[in-house]
Amino acid sequence: MMDRMRFGGLNSGIDTHDMIDQMMKVERMRVDRFHQRSQTIQWRQEAAHDMNKRIAQFVLDSRQSFGLNQVSYSGQIRTSDVNQFDWIKSAQSSNESVVRARANANAIEGNHTVEVKQRAEVGSITSKDMAAITSEDGRTFQFEDGVEEKTLSIQVGDTTKEFTVKSGDRVSTLAADIRNATDEDGNSLGLNASYDANFGRMMITTRETGLEQSFTILEDGLGANMFEAFDAEGKIEREGQDAIIEFNGEEIKHHSNNIEIFGIHLDVQGGAPLNEVTTVSVQTDVDGMVEKIRDFVDEYNKLLDDVNEQLKQEEYRDYRPLTDEEKRAMSDSEVEMWEERAKSGLLRNDESMTRMMQNLRLGMYQEVEGATGAFNQITQIGITTGNYQDGGKLVIDEDRLRDAINEDAEGVVNLLFKTSNAEDPAQRKAESGLFQRMSDEMVAGMQDNVRRLGVGDHADTLRSVQGNMLVDFVTKNSSLSVSDRDILSINQRIEREERRLARREEQLWAQFTAMEKAMGQMNNQADWLQQQLMQF
Repeated sequence: MMDRMRFGGLNSGIDTHDMIDQMMKVERMRVDRFHQRSQTIQWRQEAAHDMNKRIAQFVLDSRQSFGLNQVSYSGQIRTSDVNQFDWIKSAQSSNESVVRARANANAIEGNHTVEVKQRAEVGSITSKDMAAITSEDGRTFQFEDGVEEKTLSIQVGDTTKEFTVKSGDRVSTLAADIRNATDEDGNSLGLNASYDANFGRMMITTRETGLEQSFTILEDGLGANMFEAFDAEGKIEREGQDAIIEFNGEEIKHHSNNIEIFGIHLDVQGGAPLNEVTTVSVQTDVDGMVEKIRDFVDEYNKLLDDVNEQLKQEEYRDYRPLTDEEKRAMSDSEVEMWEERAKSGLLRNDESMTRMMQNLRLGMYQEVEGATGAFNQITQIGITTGNYQDGGKLVIDEDRLRDAINEDAEGVVNLLFKTSNAEDPAQRKAESGLFQRMSDEMVAGMQDNVRRLGVGDHADTLRSVQGNMLVDFVTKNSSLSVSDRDILSINQRIEREERRLARREEQLWAQFTAMEKAMGQMNNQADWLQQQLMQF
């Protein structure tokens, strides 16, 4: 609805519009403060959301760096991932043209002999020259007169597929159809097929190696027994073969050329001579462990710097959010500089982050109950925290760390990555390794931040850290944070204030209009009186 057109000051000569605007500015100061308070809360939310994202990304990046590919729904490290760490031990092959090697954390150290007897192969068949059934350029099928189509029938397991081709169809299309073939459930038949027009031949293979990988050509209707001779039953069967190696004198068969045995990954190379003995040496990778732990500590300290910067950032109380009118009176650069000050210190001494930092420092120093091996405290492996002014950053004595790894590498890993099955949170913390403790404390800090200041646009990232991180926030708080409810309350007060201001403005206009009307009457009376006096 359009505002009513008002005219003021016709009788009094007063600029009524300006006077009411000035009076309403005073009246609007209260609602402006509400807007400023709401804006400050929103800025604080954004700062907290960014901090949560920073912490979450650190946890995710650290897991990826260590090789912790999966955690449980509640954020628990999986022992299977720890056993698969590839930076704890190194494996060196004496002849990498025969076999390459790498080692898991649980690999048996020492020298191991490997002799390759047979490499794993795919099942494969190659056609004869297809010139008799293709065009001159070899790219399309061209059958004899009177023949419009032919059929190739292939069986894989219990599934039989018929491929019908017509004269004029591209040969490459048949190869693509074989590659894309599926069973009744939509699962791939696991075949590869390719056609070389230059040589006029088609090759069909299984995608995987191994004795169990096979296929059978039941009907070769393409002509001239294109896929070699059929057996007595009128079929052509092709199957792959397993890899056969001798590991420390014991024969091992495997469907693939990638073999894991006793924590050692062996990659049998193609084209190398068979029946040659190769030695694979496995030992603790001291340099790799030191580098991995040092890199983690460096990133951890960078995170603490970022958090501490926010906790200690100066707060400029005189710089409140600007009103729209104040922004109009300033240049863009002035507004930007003002808001930079206004946003400073929004997380100063933030309770969630402060508590998280305190718990991180305590957790790093507490003993790990039930730790297997020589160590149950971080200082025993040469890692300490600096002075209090450093905000709990970690300091590494690399010589002591190397000594600890040489003494008991598995004990170092257990100290860092031990898991606990305890249901009681306090007991779980006491029994957890230091990385698990750190992750749990960071999750607790992020959850408290979410409870107070919301999720923002980072829900997926937070759930990647821990699947159930937002369950309580959604189920118990209806996805509304404390600050969200504060903003809703402020907005309701703003609405009430806006209605009050509208009534107040109407009241002022009514008063000034009445004044103008009264003055108009007085002016009329004065004019009449003057006219009467002029008659005498």
